[in-house]
Amino acid sequence: MENIQKNLSKSLFHTQILESELKQLDLSAQKTVLQTWVSSLDELNKKDKASRVSAFSAGILEKLLGYNASGNTITIQPDSSPDHFFDLLLGQFQPANQKAAAALKLEPESSISPETEKTFEDEAWKFAEFQGDGFYLLTNLDEIRLYPARRKEKVYERFVLSEMLQDDAAFSRFYVLLNAINLLSGKTAQWLHESALLFLNEKLKGPYQTLKEMYGPVHRGIVTGLDEAFIVDETTKDRLIKEDPRSADILKPYVEKEDLDKWTTDSRSLWLIYTPENLYDIESYPAIKNHLMPFKNRLEERPGTQKWYELQHISAHPEKMFSPKLGFSKQSHDPTFAIDKNGGIYDHSSFYTTELDYYLVALLNSSVLWYLIRNSSTRKPDGTYELTASGIEKLPVPDAPGLVRARMGQLSDFCHDTVLTRNDLIKHFRGMTAYNLLPDGLSSKLTQRLHNWFVHEFDAFRSEIIDSFNTDIPADDLQLWNDYFYQERNKVFNMNADIARAEKEIDLIVYELFGLSPDEIDLIERAV
Repeated sequence: MENIQKNLSKSLFHTQILESELKQLDLSAQKTVLQTWVSSLDELNKKDKASRVSAFSAGILEKLLGYNASGNTITIQPDSSPDHFFDLLLGQFQPANQKAAAALKLEPESSISPETEKTFEDEAWKFAEFQGDGFYLLTNLDEIRLYPARRKEKVYERFVLSEMLQDDAAFSRFYVLLNAINLLSGKTAQWLHESALLFLNEKLKGPYQTLKEMYGPVHRGIVTGLDEAFIVDETTKDRLIKEDPRSADILKPYVEKEDLDKWTTDSRSLWLIYTPENLYDIESYPAIKNHLMPFKNRLEERPGTQKWYELQHISAHPEKMFSPKLGFSKQSHDPTFAIDKNGGIYDHSSFYTTELDYYLVALLNSSVLWYLIRNSSTRKPDGTYELTASGIEKLPVPDAPGLVRARMGQLSDFCHDTVLTRNDLIKHFRGMTAYNLLPDGLSSKLTQRLHNWFVHEFDAFRSEIIDSFNTDIPADDLQLWNDYFYQERNKVFNMNADIARAEKEIDLIVYELFGLSPDEIDLIERAV
C-alpha cells in the first residue's frame, strides 16, 4: 500500500548487501575525529552559516569521510547551480560537463524543522543535473539525511553523529555509505540499487500462499515421442474421419507453443491422435492404424513402456486437459498466460493448471508476477525465458477481496475477448488480401510483412505485394484498398489501446495488493 507518511526515514540499504564491507572495519582514527566534532557542536551552532559550512566541509567531509577540497581532483566545491540552492557539491568535476555525485544543504537552525523539510523537497528535486545516480544530503551539523536523487519517494536514511559515539554499528554503516571513495566511485549507488531489489523481493515473497497451495500443481503438456506421426492438419483429420468415423473419438484439438499468446490461445487447426498408454486398441481404429504404420519402426525405438501406437507421456489427470484451463508456454519473451476455453491438448513445450480462474490469469500476466517469473527463470541467448513448473508453483498469490477478484476477472475476460476479436480481424484482412490480390488466392503463402500488415503503412503493404508476388493492386481499386487498409488498421490500434488500458489497471490493482511503493513500482516497470 502507498505510504502516506510525508517524509519517511527508513533503512534504504539492506544490511545483507553491506555485510562484507562492514566486517572487520577499523574506525578508531575516525572515531577520534567524530568525538572532536560532537564536542564542538554547541560552539559551531553559534556561528554564522558560512562558518558552519566551512567547518562541516573541513571536519566531516575532509577529515572524517576523506573528501578533498584542493588539488587536481576537486571533490568539494560551493554550489554552482543557477539558483544556488545547495551549499556544497561533492563529486568529480569536469569543466565541460559539471556533474555532482551529491549535493549538500545545511539547515540554518540547530534542528531540521518541518519548514526546512518542505523547502528541501520543493527545491532540491528541481536540479536535473544532480539526478543521475547521486544523492542529496540535508544536515544541521549533527543529523545527516541521505536522499537518493533518483527515487520517486523522497525518503531518506538518517544518521545522527552524536548518537554514533555509542553505536559502533551505526557509525560503521554511516562511514561505509558516505565516505568519498564509495560515494564517488558509484559503490554507494550500486548498493542502493541492490538493496532496493532485495527489499522488493522480500516483500513480494511475503506471507502469501503459493500458486500450488491455492490452485494445485502445474502440469507439463503431452510428449508424443514423434510429432510428425501423431499431429495432423485439418485436411488429414477430415480424411481419417471420412475413412472411419470412429477416428473422431481419438482426434483431439492440439495446441503448440506458437498457439499460446498473452490472454488467449489461437489454434492453427492442428489435431492430435490421442492414444495414451493402455487406453485404446489400435485395431478398433483402422484408419488411424494405417496412418501410423509408416512410422512404426521409429515409434518402436522410443524409450518407455508404451506400445508402438501409443503416446510416450501424458500428465496426471489427462481427462482435465479436455476442459477449459489456464495454459502458458515454457519458453517466451513475454507473458503467455491464457484461458483456453476450447479444451485443446497442450504439447510438451507448454504448461497448464487445471484450476480455471480469471483472477489468476490476470495476476500471472501482471508486471509484478512477470518480474518474479523472469527472476526465477533462465534467460536464453535469444532473449527468451525458460519457465519451469516448480518456479510457477512457488509464485505468491495475494488473497484478494471478492470485489477485487471480480474486477480482475472482468479485466482478464475483456482482454481475452478483445484479443480474439483483434486476431480475427487481422486474419480476415489477410484472407481478403490473398483472395482478392494474390495470384494463387487463398492458397497463397503470405510473406512476413503481409502477415503483419497492420504494423506498416499502405505504401509498404502495396510494395510488398508487387515485390513478392509480381502483381499490383488495380489502379481503379487503389483508393478503395487504401481506405479499407487504414480503417482496419485503426481498429487494430484501438483494440491494442483498450487492451493496454486494461492491463495497466490490472497492474495498478496488483501493485496495491502487494503494497508496493512508487519506488518499488518503478523498479518493476523498468525491469519488465
